[in-house]
Amino acid sequence: MKSSGDYGALSALVLILALCTAVRCQNVNRNACSIPLNPRTQPVDPYQMSGVWYEYLVYTPGTIGDNVYNVLIPLNTQNPGYVTYNRTISFLLRTPAPVCVGICLVSNIGTDGREATTGWFPNPTPGGAPIKSNVVYNTIFTDYHSVQIKYLCNQQPPPTNGICDSPYFWAYTRIKPTLLDAATKKYVNATVDNVLSGLCMSTRNMTLTGFDDNLPGCTPAWPTDCTALMQSVRPANSSNNGPTSPFNNGMPGGNHPSPFNNGWNPPGPWMSPMAGMMPFGHG
Repeated sequence: MKSSGDYGALSALVLILALCTAVRCQNVNRNACSIPLNPRTQPVDPYQMSGVWYEYLVYTPGTIGDNVYNVLIPLNTQNPGYVTYNRTISFLLRTPAPVCVGICLVSNIGTDGREATTGWFPNPTPGGAPIKSNVVYNTIFTDYHSVQIKYLCNQQPPPTNGICDSPYFWAYTRIKPTLLDAATKKYVNATVDNVLSGLCMSTRNMTLTGFDDNLPGCTPAWPTDCTALMQSVRPANSSNNGPTSPFNNGMPGGNHPSPFNNGWNPPGPWMSPMAGMMPFGHG
C-alpha cells in the first residue's frame, strides 16, 4: 500500500490538473489482468448508504487531495427501487497553501448497486465554470457500517471489447481514518483485498488517502445549477426522509426493481467529466 506523496507548487497547479505530472498522481501501470467494463455489483439497500463516508484508499490516475469527505443526504426516498441523494465530495489540495475543492452530485442509488449521477466537477482552468457531466459508479461491496468499495470506468469513448483501460477504485470507511484502530484497519484492508482480488486489484495497488487534523476545514461553494437540481427532485412532501428505510425487506439481495429498468435516466450522454481523465481522483 502506498502512502501520501509529494506536492507541487501553486504556480504549477493548472499543469498539474491537466497533465497530472507534479501534484500527487498515481502510477496506474498495473501489469495485471484485465478489468471488465461492467463488473459485478452488490445489491444494496440504497437508504443505508446515507451519511458520511471517509475516503480511505484510492486507485486513480487523477490528482489526489487530503481530507476527502463524502456526504450523502437523501433528497427523495419515494422512488421505486432507488433513492435520490445529494452527494458532495470535499477535499484539500496542498499547493503549497491548502486549496478547498468540491464536487457536487445528484445521484440515484439503485438496489442493483449502481449509482447514476449528474455532477458538477471542478474545472482545471482557474476561474472556469464547473463541468457538468453524467457518470455511473458501481458499488462493488458495502457492509454499510465499516467499508464501501466503488468502481468507475473513466474511459472515452467507451471500450468496445468490454475491458476498461482506465479504472478508478475507491474504498471508504465510516470512521475518520485518523481514528481507525488497528483491528478496524485490518478488517478494511482484508475486505478490500478479498473483494478486489477478482479484479486484479489490491491494497498494494492503491494509495492511502491523507488525513491531517492540522489542516483547515473545507466548505466549498456548490454550483447553483447543482442546488437547483437538488430542489427539483425533492418530493412535495419530504417528510418521508426519516430514519426508516423503505427497502428493509431482505436487502441486500432482495428483488427490488432497478432504476435502470423503469425509465429513469439523467439527461445527457453517459460520459466521464474530462473526456477520458478526471483532473481529480476523487469520486
